[in-house]
Amino acid sequence: IRVFRHPGFTFGVIALSLCFGAYFASIVVIPQWLQTTMNYPAQQAGFMVAGTALMALTTSQLASKSVAKGIDPRLMVSLAVAWIGCMALVRSQWTSQVSFWQLASPQLIQGFAMSFFMLPLTMISINSVPPEEVASATGLQNFVRTVTIGIATAITLTIWSNTQQEARSEIVSRLQPDEAAPETGADTPP
Repeated sequence: IRVFRHPGFTFGVIALSLCFGAYFASIVVIPQWLQTTMNYPAQQAGFMVAGTALMALTTSQLASKSVAKGIDPRLMVSLAVAWIGCMALVRSQWTSQVSFWQLASPQLIQGFAMSFFMLPLTMISINSVPPEEVASATGLQNFVRTVTIGIATAITLTIWSNTQQEARSEIVSRLQPDEAAPETGADTPP
């Protein structure tokens, strides 16, 4: 725990945890929404989310080469977080009438920024500690990030569930069975 006395490490772990928490929350919510509201099969909803990881894999070498060339990692992290935020704004405009590619393209574009966020931020936080504390810092950073991902996912799913219950309650409260039109079928007497 003493490794948190290094401000670069502390702020790096906080930023990494918050952004990873938000990212993984979206990875959980988007397939839920696609399956429950858009009637996508689980496999197609999974492909939608997998685009981010696939793009991140393809750009990870570019991110590591950028760091090696001496590009300021703080600039890379700042631009990547702004990029991810822009993709969140794009996703906030989704409706139930959007096509598969309108849904998939922000996921792919977001994946481009993930490598430019993770690699430099991990480097910044680990380079902020003395060499004899690197092992402790790495383990602690991974632990905090993992716990944050779990907490963010749980909070997001709780909010999702509560919002669904509130929406159903509101719909049910507005239904007026007395005002419903009677069926006009063969069994209804004239």
